Amino acid sequence: MMMMKSKYFAGVGWVAAAVIVCSCSAPAFAIGVSATSSAELITDTEDPFFNSYKYTFEMTWDFGDGGGASHWDVILCGERQIGFDDPAGTSTPPGPDDDPPGPSEWVGYYETNGDSSVGIPEGVVLVKWNNPTPDPWSAGSGTFWFYSTTGPGQVGTFTDRVVVKDGTAPDLWGNLVGVLPGCEPTVVIPEPLTMVGMFMGVCGLGGYIRRKRRRA
Repeated sequence: MMMMKSKYFAGVGWVAAAVIVCSCSAPAFAIGVSATSSAELITDTEDPFFNSYKYTFEMTWDFGDGGGASHWDVILCGERQIGFDDPAGTSTPPGPDDDPPGPSEWVGYYETNGDSSVGIPEGVVLVKWNNPTPDPWSAGSGTFWFYSTTGPGQVGTFTDRVVVKDGTAPDLWGNLVGVLPGCEPTVVIPEPLTMVGMFMGVCGLGGYIRRKRRRA
């Protein structure tokens, strides 16, 4: 379910994350789909997604004689708390140098029941980016992102983990080179102030229990 505000989380559980930054790249190609990803920890305390990871995907696709992309998915390995900006991605189809087309804005969704429109069965967890107004161009490229409280735990080349949907041409399946959230929840590493607060809270609880026992 998408919440209509500038930044939102969807999913299950909250896990603070350790500092890991990974980045990989791969060349784009003509007919087909190419995707790379990177991850960075959000350290700005004013950011609504502070202490979570931003996963960024650079993607290029070409349907050949097909129509425009309506949405694309990246498959994850387990349920996570996933957050999105609004928009959660932008893309630009190719165009003449003297008349470049404007960018398209994409909306992010977190799905736990697959995507039957591209043959992904129920129970498969994925992130989907939807283009509310599909471009008429058969090719394009864009930058898409989501946030997760789970740090990078998978690094390398992922076979058939991304798919682009088009209404008239066959779906494009491709590999992803880069990083994805880990399959296991990230170990909680609290901020220093959080540690102080936890210590004070435990001390306060201990004092309350001792006082209660004396009164009894």
